[in-house]
This record gives sequence, C-alpha cells and structure tokens, in this order.
Amino acid sequence: MKAMSNRLKGEWWRDYQRGLRREKWRVLVPDRLSILFVCAGGVFALLAVALLVGSMISEWRSEPKEADQKRAPAPKPSRTAWEGIIRTREDLWPILKDFDPLLYAGESGRIVHYAGKPLTVKTGIDATIQSAVAGLLQRSQTIRSAAVVMDPFSGRILALAGYDQNGKGNEVCLQADFPAASLFKIVAAAAALEAAGLSPDSPLYYNGGRYTLYKSQLNDKRTRYTHQVPLKEAFGLSINPVFGKLGSFTLGQDLLQEFAARFMFNHPIPFDLPLEESRIEVPQTTFGLAEIASGFNKRTLISPLHGALFSSAVANGGVMMVPWLVEEVEDDSGRTLYKAEPAVMARPIEAATARKLRVMMQETVKGGTCRRTLKRLTRKKPFDTMEIGAKTGTINDPTNTHKIDWLSAYVIDPDRKEGVCVAVMGMHGEKLGIRAPELGRLILDDCVF
Repeated sequence: MKAMSNRLKGEWWRDYQRGLRREKWRVLVPDRLSILFVCAGGVFALLAVALLVGSMISEWRSEPKEADQKRAPAPKPSRTAWEGIIRTREDLWPILKDFDPLLYAGESGRIVHYAGKPLTVKTGIDATIQSAVAGLLQRSQTIRSAAVVMDPFSGRILALAGYDQNGKGNEVCLQADFPAASLFKIVAAAAALEAAGLSPDSPLYYNGGRYTLYKSQLNDKRTRYTHQVPLKEAFGLSINPVFGKLGSFTLGQDLLQEFAARFMFNHPIPFDLPLEESRIEVPQTTFGLAEIASGFNKRTLISPLHGALFSSAVANGGVMMVPWLVEEVEDDSGRTLYKAEPAVMARPIEAATARKLRVMMQETVKGGTCRRTLKRLTRKKPFDTMEIGAKTGTINDPTNTHKIDWLSAYVIDPDRKEGVCVAVMGMHGEKLGIRAPELGRLILDDCVF
C-alpha cells in the first residue's frame, strides 16, 4: 500500500508538474509574441525614420546654402562672336599682357591666345629700329633708360625700348616716375608765346648762374652783372632764372595749370598698354611757380612716352596725335577685329605757336645744350635737308641718389610732313653712362636714318 501510495503520489506530482509547464507556456508564448511584435514594430519604425531623415539630408545637401550661393562666382558669359569685343584701347590691355615689342614687330605680327581664341596682332613697331635701340640701351651703362621713337604726324610708335638693370625694362617707357626737369620749359615757353605775347626774340634778363635757381635770382634788379638774352637763347641754353621769373611774374598759377593740362598733365593718355598719368601740382608761392616753370623741381613727373609727345606736338603744328602700337587685330578666320586709325588727342597750342617753338628748339641744336651732339648730324645726309629741334633736361631723382637726364627731339621734313620724334631718358648711378642727348644722336644716326 505504501509503495502504491508513493507511486500514486509520484504520478500525481508528475501530472501536476506537466500542468504547470503547460500553464507556463500558455502565459509565456503570448507575452513573448507580444514582445516580438513590439520589437519588430520598433525596428520597422526606426527604419522608416532613418529613411525619412536620409531623404531630408539628401535634399539638404543637394541645395546650396545661402552663404555658398553668395560666394559662388557668377558664370562668365561665353563669347559666341568676336564682333565688337575690342571697342577701346583698354580692351587691348589683356591681349597684350607681358608685351615685348620685338616679339610683335614685323609685318606678319604675332599670334596670341585670348579668351580661348587665337588672334593675330600686328603692330607699327619697326623691327630693325626696335632691335637697334634696345641693344643700344643695354650697352648704355645706365641704371635705367628708355627710348621712344614715334611718327608725330600719325602717332605710330616705331620703337618702345627700355632697360632696367633689375630686369623689367619693357615697363620703363610707361612709368611716370621721372622728374620732367627742363623738358617742362617746352610747356612754359608755349604759355609765354601764346598767352603772354612774347616772341622767340623777346629780351629777358637774369642775374647769377644759368643753372641755379635761388630766390635772390627772381628780382628784377639790373646791375652791370645782369645778363640779357632773347627768349630762344634762354630756352636753348635752358637758363633756369629766366624761366623762373617768367613763371613767377608773367605766367602765374592759372596759366601754368592751363598749359600743363593742355599738354596732358593730370590726364590719362589713351594707349594700347597701361600708361601711367603724368602729374603736376602748381603752387601759389612765388618761388614755387619759379620751380615749376623752370623744371627745377622733383614733383613734376612724366613718362618717357609723354616726353616724346611734347616734341611731337611742336613738330606737328600744335597737334598731338594719339600714340598707337597696335595696327590691326584679326581672328583665326582673317576677320578684322580692330584697326588703328590716326586720331587727334589734343591741340595744346596754335599752329603759329608751334612754329615759334620750332625756332626755339632749333636753337637748342645750333647753339644750346645739344650743340655738341645733335648739331653734328646737320652736316650729314639725310639730316642736312631736314629740320632738327630738341630740348634737354637734367636733375637728380627724388632720393638724390641718381642723376636723370632727358632728350625730347624731332627730325622732320616740314613740307612733306615726314619724320620722327624721339624721347630718351637715362638714369645714372655713381658712374655716368651715356648721356641722353648722345643716346638720342646715336638712335637717330645709327638706328632710324
């Protein structure tokens, strides 16, 4: 019995345990399925959120930020046609970037690439003259030097040569960093002839040295030591106190300012390359006016190219032509995009004034500061049948470390309206190189004629 009772208890216990297990599964399975469904739903929800966020990020990335839109450069308009792109001389500047005159000389011109297109640029540079002048400047033993040869009747630049011992010679002709010195006497003389009623033979007086300028020299006191000279001689010999007194007592501030502007000071000069503006400030003081009129100052600054324009206006009857380098620009199909046409830039003086100034500039050659240089040419062909006029200038640079000298001259046949103008600037160190008047003679004799 006891064994049976124990057996029955064991079976009952086992049935009870099995019942508990079945009950446990009835409870656990629904709970686990619920958890599983919840987890699965969470996963799907996370995936949906991820997809939504990813889409938003993609859209955000595809649209530039406002700041980025502001920084982004505007697209450059493509040129579908070349007509009209060279409307002014300034349009030539990027085409002539890194311009070397000798490379552009010759009838065939030079092919340059601009805006993705090949262009043929033809200039008025004379290859023979350009090469000879450039070589002469390199041998001149100057620190810096420049020479411009031009046709005063058309404005054509025949040579544009520069030398700089530091290597940037091609830019010297276009830099207005150089005191004009006595070249400004051309402007002052023009004002005296045209506005003050003087003539080349008008008598003028001065005391003291020719090439000094002191306040004591500006008085009108005449003694037995006072010198009398005609205006043309004062011009040819470049006598400072004569022009100082003209500036202080005859011309004054207004006339000096007016004629400086006529000769293109403080005005941009149109050119095919960037050309610095020549600068002048005309003061009110008596001595300041004397300094300006005589050129005895370091504040009146010009470029060598502008120096050539001074004599060109005198040689061309008072007309200053627009200087030009580029004769023609063609595209790869042979179509002309630009063609130079002679044009008047200014009429600084009347024709009668120009004739009187020619007399005075010839005096510089006959008995003035060029009598030892350019006068020698008058005995040679073809110069013996031509008219030669000139003006020189000498002064220290603003730092007083270098001497600067100038020549602005013309050689013309006035009846046939043929000839050239030349401007030469030389900057010298402790050892003087070839002076500007002599360089000018060599250019005219060996390079041009």
